[in-house]
Amino acid sequence: MPFLLFILISCRAFSQIDSIPAPCFTTSAHAHAGNLIRIHGEYPEHEIASAAEFNFAWKATGRRKWHNSHQHASLGFSIVALNFGNPDTLGNAFGAIPTFIREYTIGKGSLFIRAGLGLAWFSKPYHPTDNPGNLVIGSRIANLTQIHAGYFLPLGSHLAAGVGLSYMHASNAHIKVPNIGANVVSLSAGLKWSFCKNNSILSPNQNTPFIRRNWRPSVTFGLGLHEAQGTIRPLLGGIYSVLQLSPQISRLSASGNGRISAGVIVSYHRFYHEYILTQELISADDAFSRSLVVNCFLGREWIFGKFGLFLQGGINVYAPFQKELDKIWDLPKLGWLGRTTGNRFGYHYYPLGYEKNKQMPFLGMAVKASGGTAEYLEFTAGFIF
Repeated sequence: MPFLLFILISCRAFSQIDSIPAPCFTTSAHAHAGNLIRIHGEYPEHEIASAAEFNFAWKATGRRKWHNSHQHASLGFSIVALNFGNPDTLGNAFGAIPTFIREYTIGKGSLFIRAGLGLAWFSKPYHPTDNPGNLVIGSRIANLTQIHAGYFLPLGSHLAAGVGLSYMHASNAHIKVPNIGANVVSLSAGLKWSFCKNNSILSPNQNTPFIRRNWRPSVTFGLGLHEAQGTIRPLLGGIYSVLQLSPQISRLSASGNGRISAGVIVSYHRFYHEYILTQELISADDAFSRSLVVNCFLGREWIFGKFGLFLQGGINVYAPFQKELDKIWDLPKLGWLGRTTGNRFGYHYYPLGYEKNKQMPFLGMAVKASGGTAEYLEFTAGFIF
């Protein structure tokens, strides 16, 4: 679902801009009501989940190089207060989410698609004595991801009202167990106030040329952090590291608003290594090679000046211990999807800015998932040649 929505975000529209508009600021308020999806047998009981959200956004007006390539999208942030429907056990979450918004004129109103990845503070995380029932979130601070789509209908030159559908995901990227994670699907209603001279939606230039660029090599080094594999146990297992090396190739996307990439990620899992040795599962001479995972991936990144939002989907072509662990692990197993796929969703930062024909360093932070389950929090440093 997130991948399909990001494809929609990157699509082109079909009308013409005659001049560069004045800077535009908008603010909106949204009420969400929906369901916290039960994805595990030990999920706490809950009622209707709800959230209050305030979004602040600035439209890219064409005064910087990347504005036109993103077809006058809006950048901003949301402040969110989230109630999971069981305040005694699950508590509440209060978060901030950087957001990317695309709008399309349809009839008299506008369709919007907003996405972002941020952080939230959780009032009642798991505690072995004070709150043992919250197996959903095990830490005070965790990731909060949102995808929100809807339709705004103008009520005047500055005010618009809208309805929509939202998805919010909360997880600590397995940095602390338990971590089942929370997925909330909701209906939304909201009001938007525009400080622009009018309430119209800027449309992108249909004459934006199709851009072809050469593939360029790059290399990335990464460090992942997580507790031992398992959604609700083992508890107090300590933090393990994942070291990785990734040769890649990438090029500017056809629309010019980011880059597409392909590569291989080779990662060494210290937890696998230590488990093999302590349980004497195989020969110690083979422990290191059995602790490796090789993942081939394709990626798409949307770049906004010095920052990029990226999504990668990959297949594990070598992961011997994950298969063996599913046979002997006494906790819920990864299953075929978890053993076979490896995906990443996160941010890149280009200290020198992103230039299409220049060598450049970059930093990154992402959530790595196996199938639909968060596996570890990842920090990377790389260089595009």
